[in-house]
Amino acid sequence: MATSKILLILGAGANVAQSTAALFASKGYKIALMSRHGPSADSPYFHVQGNLARPESVKEVFAAVEEKYGNSPNVVIHNAYHVYNTGTDPLSLSQEQFEHDLAVNTTSAYLAAQEAVKGFQYLPADFPKSFIYTANGLNMMPMPHLVSLGLGKTAMGHVLETAIMAYEGKGWTFYYGDERLENGQFAAGAISGPAHAARYWELSQDHTQHPWMDTFVAGVGYKKFH
Repeated sequence: MATSKILLILGAGANVAQSTAALFASKGYKIALMSRHGPSADSPYFHVQGNLARPESVKEVFAAVEEKYGNSPNVVIHNAYHVYNTGTDPLSLSQEQFEHDLAVNTTSAYLAAQEAVKGFQYLPADFPKSFIYTANGLNMMPMPHLVSLGLGKTAMGHVLETAIMAYEGKGWTFYYGDERLENGQFAAGAISGPAHAARYWELSQDHTQHPWMDTFVAGVGYKKFH
């Protein structure tokens, strides 16, 4: 069986994931999506049901993709998140809430990156190989009511930065995808699925590592804010 170019998205919602899957599919990629819920009745993509609050499910997802397509994905996007809003007190989370958000936002992402690079080493040399973490500006602009989300994003930023150092020269790329408004503020409710898709395609297909914290603006592309 020929080796396929595969996109795996963990946390496959209706906006960023669907736009990204559609773009990659149009470029000839096979698509695998993972979410807590089953696929919609008309979804054309392979779907794996899982819960990233149970991080051990990450290995199961990668195994299912390899079983379906015959090889590991060469582009992996962690697009999931969860946050318990703490209001005005960032130290009000219960241990259970804290550990739940850490599992979804950080532990599962770390394990997904780990599984991604295990597969990268066996893929053809000419295949692009990229891990992208869908993020936001909380690593630079803290918000007390989103403490667990900001903690997760900041921690994974550190992981990605060190991965770049460790795997230098292999042609593997690692990115923290952070869409912003043109003034540098959070995109929040204005998050654009098509803008993520276009940016993630551009980043993932380039064998050269660019700045790991990829702040971008819809219709503009990369824009440095910090």
